[in-house]
This record gives sequence, structure tokens and C-alpha cells, in this order.
Amino acid sequence: MMPRNKKRGFTLLEMIVTLSVFMIMTTIMISSNRNTTKTVVLNTLANQVISVIRQSESYALTKPALSIGNYPPYGVYFSTGSPSSFILFKDTNKDHLYTEGESLQNLTFQPGFTIAKLCVNMKKNNKTPTTCTSVTNIDVSFTRPYPEPTITTTTSTVGEIPFTDVEIILSSGAGNIQKTIVVWVTGQLAIE
Repeated sequence: MMPRNKKRGFTLLEMIVTLSVFMIMTTIMISSNRNTTKTVVLNTLANQVISVIRQSESYALTKPALSIGNYPPYGVYFSTGSPSSFILFKDTNKDHLYTEGESLQNLTFQPGFTIAKLCVNMKKNNKTPTTCTSVTNIDVSFTRPYPEPTITTTTSTVGEIPFTDVEIILSSGAGNIQKTIVVWVTGQLAIE
């Protein structure tokens, strides 16, 4: 007599449990991946901003003079009024402030990423204050032969000029992920 073959396979209950566990794991991974992707993009944007600041320094130190001994400053302009972009400029009137017509390049962030806040003098004397001295715009410019930046603003309510540093706070669309770029008057740049 031949033995009877047992039916092989999964029961409906086993399939439902397996699919449920798979769906839960997938949901967790997708939600985690979205935040990771935003963090990676924000890191990339912060590095791009630092690269453009360094580019303006390089321009100031290497570009030819307008006339003998007449070297214009080069800089980067940030504004919370146009939070999805910033401007690389050639300061032809040498006031260390961006004015219309001085733009070399208008750089735009990826959709959903913005300048959340601009703060000055946050790292003064290596002490971090609890509140941000907020400004609406900031210019970071460089003048030959000095590698140190000049940090200026047209925000009239800010005290203690000259500034020791500026913090450019970048944010993801929802604002839940932020990166801070710090520029010191010594020329040091950092991403926090």
C-alpha cells in the first residue's frame, strides 16, 4: 500500500500573519527612510552653502582688480524674505552689502528646504546664549587681501556690531529637521 501524500503549503492564517508582519516592517522602514533622506539632503545643502561661501572667498582673493589696487569684495547674501534661495555677489560699491545688480549667481534650494532663521553673535566668547539674535538678512563678504569675512546686515534692530559670527539655520519642509551653518569672523565655517 502506498502512503497517502499530505497536502503541503501554508494555511490562510499563516499567510495573513506573515503579510501583516511584512506590512508593519515595511511601514516602519519607509517612515524611517523619509527622515533619513531629508537629513541627507539637508547635509548636502549645508555643504553647498559652505562651498559657495568658500567660492566667494576665493573670488575675492584671486579675481583681477577693477583698476589698479581696486579689488571689489565678493560675498554671499542670505534673507529670510526669500528663504528658498541665496545670492553670490560681487560688491561693486564696496559697502559689504548686497544691492540689486551685484548678483553673480542666484542659487535655489531643493523644493521643501528653506532658510529657517538667521542669528548673529550666537557663539560670542564661546558661550551659546539661550536666545537667537535674529536678523532678516545677512551678508558674508570677503575683501582682498584678507581671508576673514565681514558679516553685515541691514536689520536695524540689531545691536553689537561688528558681529562675531552668524548662524544660518536650514530646515526641511516640515521644520522637524534642521542644520546650522556657522560662519565666524575668523573665517572658520562649520556645520552643526
